[in-house]
Amino acid sequence: MKAHNKFMLSPLRGWDVLRYAPAAPNKGVMRLRMIRHLCVIILLVLAGNAFSAGVPEIVELTSDNAERLGFELTEMDSGDDKVRMVVFKFPKNVHGDWVATRVQTALMDKSGDEVTGSSSDYVVTDEEPSVLAHYQLGSHDLAIMVQYFCKQGSGYGCSEAYSVSSVTNYLITSAGTTARKRAGTP
Repeated sequence: MKAHNKFMLSPLRGWDVLRYAPAAPNKGVMRLRMIRHLCVIILLVLAGNAFSAGVPEIVELTSDNAERLGFELTEMDSGDDKVRMVVFKFPKNVHGDWVATRVQTALMDKSGDEVTGSSSDYVVTDEEPSVLAHYQLGSHDLAIMVQYFCKQGSGYGCSEAYSVSSVTNYLITSAGTTARKRAGTP
C-alpha cells in the first residue's frame, strides 16, 4: 500500500478537492480589478454629490410656532377611548415658492423606537393638504414630517422639513398653551 501525503485525499474518502482548486490570478489581472473598483468608487462619490439635494433643514413644530408657520395639528374623536386620531394640516407652499413634496409618518413605541413608518410623495392640488393618522394611546406615539423643496431644482439649501417629533407631547403642550391664551397669560 502506498503512503499518502497529508494534503492529498484518499480516493476512498471522496473527491480530490486540491486537484480542482482555482488557479490564483496573475498580478496584472489583480491590478486591473483594483483599478476598476477604484474607478467605480470614485464615480459613485461624484454622482452622489451631483444628484443629492442634501439633508433638509428640520424645523421642529411646537404649539407656539405652528400656527404662525401655517401648520395645525388637531385631535378628532376616534370613537374609541384607546385610540387617538389626529389631523395634521400643512401649507402647500412655504417661503413663497417652496412646494410640499413628501409626507412622512412614523409610529413609535413607548421607548421612542420606530415600529413602522411611511413616506409618500405629495402631489400639490387645489385642496387644503392634510394627513389623517391614528395610534393607540399609552403604548405608542406618532411623528409627522412634511418636506418642502424649492422650485428651482435640487441643491444644497433647497429643502426644508417641518416636523412634529411627538404628537402626544405636542397635544399636551398645545392644551396648556390654549388654556393660557384663554386666561390671558403669556
